Amino acid sequence: MTDRTVPPVSGPIRPYEFPPVSRKRLENGLEVCVVPTTSLPIVTAMVVLPGGETAVPAQQAGLAVLSGDALEGGTERLTSRELAGALEGVGASFGAATGWDSTTVAVACQADVLADAMPLLAQMVHSPTFEKSEFDRYRAQRLASAARRRMNPSAIAADAHARHVFSQGDTYRAPPAAPRPPPRAPPVAPRPRGARPPRLLRGRHLQPPAGRDRGLRGDVGGK
Repeated sequence: MTDRTVPPVSGPIRPYEFPPVSRKRLENGLEVCVVPTTSLPIVTAMVVLPGGETAVPAQQAGLAVLSGDALEGGTERLTSRELAGALEGVGASFGAATGWDSTTVAVACQADVLADAMPLLAQMVHSPTFEKSEFDRYRAQRLASAARRRMNPSAIAADAHARHVFSQGDTYRAPPAAPRPPPRAPPVAPRPRGARPPRLLRGRHLQPPAGRDRGLRGDVGGK
């Protein structure tokens, strides 16, 4: 019978070689980074925008995060339902993450439909409509998430740690979607060493400015 009080012996560390990264700067100043992997015929395309909650005035705290959430709420060409249907039609998944200093917008799909998914990603970045009904829906979701956070022991502990690390009135003392400067607002968890604090420019400022990175990872060749 196995003695479950004794942890299993660790196996040998398997070597891992990071795939090469090729970089190219387009005529408009956008830097494109391609990381090829051929283990699966899947591609993840990411657009990194240099904007987030630190670009929003304190009295409008949370607007950048809500704007990132609402990118999937429709474009000038497609309603939210049409956009969701188009993504589902090519089997693509979409995600946007906004923090303090950057916003990442990404789409993942099979390599053979990348040409169909990329225009949808471009629409969401360049021409979101931010319809009021959609914006209000994402706002309600954020409020519900904030309420759940106040009942989550690990989140409460992380907030207490951030209050200890960051001084009163510090921008990074509260989560990106919370009002600031908050005397008693739940602060954000500490960032990993060496990592930049997670930032989205509001409204029409979502267009990726010249010189920012766009990343492609996966079987770009579709093999």
